[in-house]
Amino acid sequence: MTNLYKCVDNEMIELTAEEIIEFNELQIEDANRNDERIKGSLRSRREPLLKEADFEINKKMDKNEDATSWRVYRQALRDITSGDLNNPNWPTKPS
Repeated sequence: MTNLYKCVDNEMIELTAEEIIEFNELQIEDANRNDERIKGSLRSRREPLLKEADFEINKKMDKNEDATSWRVYRQALRDITSGDLNNPNWPTKPS
């Protein structure tokens, strides 16, 4: 494990075990906040696509056509925030 240090009065002092625990907890909190920001951004981008999918599903149903491909697409959109947030795999719209 790498030692962690803090600068006090221009002197490098190794962190205590308690300070390392606190540091690690802060790192986790920062990562969680970042994930929530990314999820919010993905949700904003996803919202109009979900509305479009709902519209297309309803249109297909009104014509007694199979809407399965649009339902699968809509579910893949909903699942976008449970995958790799830094490299989301956006589904392709059905034709």
